Amino acid sequence: MEKINQAHLNKRSYYHIPQITSYAYVTLHEAFDITAQLYPTKNAAVFYQTREQRESMTFSELKKQSISLAESLRRRGYSRGDRVAFSSPNCIEFFPLTLALSRLGCNMFMLSNLNNLCDDVLEYKCRALMLYVGNDKEREIYREIASRVPQGTNPLSDIVVFGPYGDDVLGTGASLNNLIKGEENVTPIDGAAEQVDPDDPMCVFFTSGSTGKPKGIQLTHNAYINWARMDVASFAGADSVLFNDRPMTWLGGHGLIMEMAVCGTTALTVSSSLVVAEGEVDFVFTILKRESVTNTVMMHYFIVDLLNYSDAVSFCQVPSLRYIVTGGQVMDRDQLKKLLTLFPNIKQITVGYGSTDAGPIALQDVTYDTRSDKMQVIDGVEVKVVEPDTNRDVPPGSAGEICVRNPMIYRCLYMDNEAASQAAFDEAGWFHTGDIGTMTTDGQLSVSGRKDDMIKRATVKVFPAEVEAVIAQNPAVKDVIVVGVPDIRLREELCACVIMESSGDVEGLESWCKKKFSVGPDGLSLAPKYYLQFEEFPLTGTGKTQRKSIREKALEKLKL
Repeated sequence: MEKINQAHLNKRSYYHIPQITSYAYVTLHEAFDITAQLYPTKNAAVFYQTREQRESMTFSELKKQSISLAESLRRRGYSRGDRVAFSSPNCIEFFPLTLALSRLGCNMFMLSNLNNLCDDVLEYKCRALMLYVGNDKEREIYREIASRVPQGTNPLSDIVVFGPYGDDVLGTGASLNNLIKGEENVTPIDGAAEQVDPDDPMCVFFTSGSTGKPKGIQLTHNAYINWARMDVASFAGADSVLFNDRPMTWLGGHGLIMEMAVCGTTALTVSSSLVVAEGEVDFVFTILKRESVTNTVMMHYFIVDLLNYSDAVSFCQVPSLRYIVTGGQVMDRDQLKKLLTLFPNIKQITVGYGSTDAGPIALQDVTYDTRSDKMQVIDGVEVKVVEPDTNRDVPPGSAGEICVRNPMIYRCLYMDNEAASQAAFDEAGWFHTGDIGTMTTDGQLSVSGRKDDMIKRATVKVFPAEVEAVIAQNPAVKDVIVVGVPDIRLREELCACVIMESSGDVEGLESWCKKKFSVGPDGLSLAPKYYLQFEEFPLTGTGKTQRKSIREKALEKLKL
């Protein structure tokens, strides 16, 4: 068999190593209760609303509160299989609510678009809504939804509110604070938690919607817990404090609860808007130092903010910090090495590659000695690379679409969308990621970008990441996105959309690129034809750079 495997490896980009360790076949609350028994007095969750407004819960406190809350909800009619909508920014209440609903076997729909909240709750036939009410807009939305409970065949029958206006209850709704206080001394729920199976639906997370209407992706308890295979990249354990600013209604932020439940890690988070929209670098580092953070998630937008921060060197003196995890989009290796120089105690930066729908796929550990941008496919996952137009396997090292077979992928992948679920897989069960990349025979995977981002200029397929990596070397460039724009002769041409340092200008960048990019056999170089300066780049709902919007703005500016 080994000789047969070796023979095909030279023909096809395929890789698979069986997972040695077994999958954890448990529910979220089962994993948490075991951990809480081991570390009862350790902080489980810490949340900062502002620099000074800090809230925390130990494992013992969180377990007790989640059990009493589950009993309160059970008495209000919540049961296994109920669809419960969840709309909230990061807050301390997120933790006991999630565990309480897990104990009851409810399926949580993580909704983050307030403008569509009412329609989404009704469309997905949710039986209840957990709603954070913290400002006037959220109060208006609450009133709108409450006015439709109950109505006709609408199954929505209960709204639990929390937050600054959490006591402003309308109709048959309930205040989370009152639910917790009302059941503080009750006995544990009558076997409801034992009736929940690891293969039961647990959470529905939604895509960013950058390619259309956001799709709801169903995760079971089993699939959710085993996402921890990716999160081990953070090297978090029971002696760790993990910071993650990602919204907890997204899987990338909800992983805090996963790490807390599975590894005994202290989960530390803040209001995401302070980091994403307001770029509060000093606020984040004040917290990292104060809480002796050992592990942190840093997304691309924060890395850019940090590297361009005027006092970055002094703020990065966090003696306790050892590991940084990043991902979400193609990362520039030189940028990551600059990040390493700011943190003298950091052991490594880990880049993760995966998605909510495809599961964890590959990892790369970046140190001072790293010379490649390739990631290693993780054990237990099958990966192959195919020609995008024909779906035929490509030879090792050739570019194509990355396809995955992962036992963690739920076959009814997209909630209430059977057609999309079936279309996501080919006849052999391969999930097509839509990402373009190359892979070596030993599972070293390199991701170039999205299939839709690929630029077809004349007879050559250009991957934006290749051009962006070169332009990013220019010290006058803060950030760069390369998009394709229409061209009569070549079909598409390259347009560099850049955010410049105050000392730089696009005319100087254009001259620099003409010298930097060599001319190919077709007489063309990869130096962009157009250069446009931006003050900032729009982000998707999940914090990724929104290439589609950038291209649209470029077309407007160029009048193409």
